Amino acid sequence: MIKDIIKSLKAQERLLLLLLSLILFCVHKTGMVTMLALWCMMFIIMIPLKYCNGRLLISLVVFTFLYGSIGVFTGFMTVNKLVSLCLPLVLFYGFGKLLVSRIQQPIYLLLLLAILLLFYQFEIFITFLNSIISEGFTLNSSREFYLRGDYSRALSATLAGLNVSVSMVGLSAFVILKGNTKLRVLYMLMFFIAISTTVYLLNRTGLVIAVLSTFVVFSYFYYNNRKALIIILMSVGLIFFFTYNGWGIDTDILMAYEERNFDIQTAGQRTMKWTHAFNSLMQYPFGWSENVMETQYYAHNMWLDIARVTGLMPFIALLVVTIKAVFIQFRLLKIQADPFVAVTTGLSACFFLSCFVEPVYGGLHLFLWVMLWGMQEQYYLNYRNNRLNLRP
Repeated sequence: MIKDIIKSLKAQERLLLLLLSLILFCVHKTGMVTMLALWCMMFIIMIPLKYCNGRLLISLVVFTFLYGSIGVFTGFMTVNKLVSLCLPLVLFYGFGKLLVSRIQQPIYLLLLLAILLLFYQFEIFITFLNSIISEGFTLNSSREFYLRGDYSRALSATLAGLNVSVSMVGLSAFVILKGNTKLRVLYMLMFFIAISTTVYLLNRTGLVIAVLSTFVVFSYFYYNNRKALIIILMSVGLIFFFTYNGWGIDTDILMAYEERNFDIQTAGQRTMKWTHAFNSLMQYPFGWSENVMETQYYAHNMWLDIARVTGLMPFIALLVVTIKAVFIQFRLLKIQADPFVAVTTGLSACFFLSCFVEPVYGGLHLFLWVMLWGMQEQYYLNYRNNRLNLRP
């Protein structure tokens, strides 16, 4: 299947895929200069292909212009940071549309998605497996995750957990993908390593995201099967019941999570931070990072953290982009029992929940989500055009 995917792409498109894979693989160990060079190479190759167009393009450009210009004006970002944070949005969106335009088979698209996500999480997975081999399954309570044991390359446990959370949709992919054993095994393996890594990091957020995104996928795929939906709802309800009540089982892992279940009513004080961010947004329409520089004042919400550093206008622009993307998602749900729609809907839920509870704009989380927007938009356009062509 991989050979078929490569054959369906032109030479420039293969080079784009190679560069993107390299960026995802090296994201945790590449310096700013190298990353900028890779972004610029992708941009130069992408321009002649003319895939950077669509409903979201203008909104994305408006957001990046406002975010970048205000960020530079207020001193929040340098020119290098401006390019590394703004340019990838258009690149990933265009690349997502390109992939779906060239690769028509849903199974091939899901295989390519799995490979790209595996590249994105590869170093975290390897670090986790090395730790298990050398130390056994000992819970990481330090809240720091040192990549390959290198203390100069620390990653917060929360961010590491969010990076692997997108693989948790692999459980639902394993269930709904039928007739392709190798792809099902790949998604299931990614899910197993991701859920083990999340438990190892004591990442409650990742576990909640896993449950909710899996519920979203099954709700779409078994929409017309009431018995299956009832079983899914009961399972999710039981999981949250035992979580909220301290699990009730005396094991080291569950006891460790019980100790971290403090202040669960405010989602780990996030609701207070969101309230504080909204109040600050009204007082400081051009951002308030200069007024409260301490990291504890992160809003723990991507949209509000964009507002924190650049103010009201980029916040509204990103909100508009997100709403448009949600409309694209709902249009896509008109296609019934489609494996690509099911898996990408689960991935969208993962990305949305991750961005809703953490300030993850600086990483690749939003960029990959934007790539998914491009893929979903083009997939729906292909579906609609095929239906129009079939009309008498």
